[in-house]
Amino acid sequence: MVVGGGQLERSSEKVLRRLREEGYSATWGGSPVDWCELADMLTTEATSPSRALVMYAPPAMSDCAPASAVADDIMTGVEAKNVRGVLVVGLEEGDRDDPVVRSLIDRGVTIVDPVSLIGEPTAVGERVDCLWWDECVFEGLNPGYVIVRDENGLTAAGQQRVARLIVATVQ
Repeated sequence: MVVGGGQLERSSEKVLRRLREEGYSATWGGSPVDWCELADMLTTEATSPSRALVMYAPPAMSDCAPASAVADDIMTGVEAKNVRGVLVVGLEEGDRDDPVVRSLIDRGVTIVDPVSLIGEPTAVGERVDCLWWDECVFEGLNPGYVIVRDENGLTAAGQQRVARLIVATVQ
């Protein structure tokens, strides 16, 4: 099951498709606006994933509870589903520094950080060398490139890279 807002929500189709291609039954559990809403979703969502719960919430100021308490609630929800918690970071500026993210990392969730494939969130419009699955742009003699982020966030190429890394981590 995947629960994510922000840039992960924009990538939902590619993430679910890649998970299904690998033989997993994947569902989208919702698009939280912050970690507090994600914690609530985990306690109310009736779907029971069999392998992992992939999570992401955009960096946002939340005052529902202290970060450590929100992280505890999230971990309780993950543990109640008896699956591995997989936390995506590096999709939006500041998400690695979010206090809830830090607390979840301290609690041992598995991290998916696609920075090596998509660059930092501030890297907009940069050309990135092609990988074997990319639909590349070729100009002259270059080996081909893709643009993984534009002014709206992740492009289709960036979403595909994030999806592939999530699948590799879930496996």
